[in-house]
Amino acid sequence: MIVPALVLSASTGDLRQATEFNQWKNVLFIIQFLLSCFLGFLLMYSTVLCSHYNSALTTAVVGAIKNVSIAYIGMLVGGDYVFSVLNFIGLNICMAGGLRYSFLTLSSQLKPKQPVDEENIPPDLKS
Repeated sequence: MIVPALVLSASTGDLRQATEFNQWKNVLFIIQFLLSCFLGFLLMYSTVLCSHYNSALTTAVVGAIKNVSIAYIGMLVGGDYVFSVLNFIGLNICMAGGLRYSFLTLSSQLKPKQPVDEENIPPDLKS
């Protein structure tokens, strides 16, 4: 994916803008950039590790809960959220829908399977 990404970024001019970015000489920016790259890798690794030790469903439910918490914390911290009633209602509907979907998916996976009564199966269906 590196080669197609480089070709696409060179053709759109993003590669030139990235190399000409004036903060590359700022040590604090470079430290924060490398820390961001490391934390992104750590996040992806922890997601894969969670899926390995648990089920994909567990990873999806944990991801939904994480997204809800990040959205609500982002509303309170950061200062770039502009409150409006319609926006707030829309975010709450979105969060409730995501949590409801995760809950329904989880509850359908946890239901015990109905035991099959082999004595009452017609002989033509047994094989």
